[in-house]
Formats: sequence, C-alpha cells, structure tokens
Amino acid sequence: MKSILKNLIYPYGITLSLLFGISFNACTQKMSESVNNDKAALNGSFEVVKNNLPVNWLVYTPETVKKGNFDLVIDSDAIDGKQSLKFIIRSCSEKGGWLSPGISQEIKVEPNKTYHIKCWIKNNNSKFRIKVDAIDAFTKDVGPTIESSETTNKWTLHELTYTIPEKMDKLRLEINALQPGTLWIDHITIEKDQ
Repeated sequence: MKSILKNLIYPYGITLSLLFGISFNACTQKMSESVNNDKAALNGSFEVVKNNLPVNWLVYTPETVKKGNFDLVIDSDAIDGKQSLKFIIRSCSEKGGWLSPGISQEIKVEPNKTYHIKCWIKNNNSKFRIKVDAIDAFTKDVGPTIESSETTNKWTLHELTYTIPEKMDKLRLEINALQPGTLWIDHITIEKDQ
C-alpha cells in the first residue's frame, strides 16, 4: 500500500513543487536596488552614495536587470558637484522600466500643480528615455517623455513640464538607457511652480 501511495504522490509532488517554485520565483524577482537616506533629499547630483548606489533612488543594476550586460559607475565627470551617474552598456533591453539599466524615484506632489523637471545628460551612442508620470494608490496618468539617441559629448539640459492631475499625489521620474553605449546623468531637479 505504501509503494502505491508513493508512486501516486511522487510525480504530482514534483509537478506541484515546480509549479509553486516557478511562480514564487517570478513574484519575488528583485526589480531594483535602493539605499535610503532622509538627509540627502532628492540627491539629484548623486553626491551621496552608499554601497556604490546613489541614495534615495531605485536603481536598475546589473544585479536586477537580468537581460543586460552593463556597468554602473559613480563618475567624476559632473555638471554639478563632484560626481555623476554613468552607465556603460554592452547590451540591454529596449523596453525600459526595470527591464533596462536606469533609475527612478517617486516624490510627493500636490494635485493641480505644475512641476518642472530638469536633467543633464551626456550620451555616447546610447539611446535614453526620460519619463514622468503621476500616480496614486490605484491609477497612473502618463506624463511627458523625452527619448533621444543623439550623441552629445557635452552635458545637455533636458526639461519637462507636467501639471499633476486632480487626486494624484506622487510624481514618478524614470530614466533608462535603451541601447548599448555610455550614458551619464547628473543634476536632476524637480521644482513646483510658485
């Protein structure tokens, strides 16, 4: 009787453990890395770094972006302060978000207020996207996007303006590299109209 029961349960037990193991792994995949520091605020010039990560940013790193080959570097070439964030990309997804090298951050905002987002970029053969959205606990409003593959050997300012829709309370900024090359990011500011 024991051997009959064992023969019945054994193949199903493996199937169930594989099924639950696969779904558990898919749900627990780490999408970004982050280190927080309340004193660093936005940290838009990446001057505060811990464990080789700029604090207060969600960073899509080589550890979390599984289909990519790139390095994340804190670089001394900067437009503001002493350092910038540099991605050296050998391969990556063009989809963006947590599937591509990059950073994101969410900040509390006021509904019906206009915000100005500025970011300095240097780009060598890569393609990048700067994307702004408004979110709340249940919905997302797609805001403006800049996408460029222009190679610039000098720091170039990119600006977006966005009015937060009613009932939204967070602004989400995301910057991604979408193809191989080298991308520098520095001096990100988010300011509300007075």
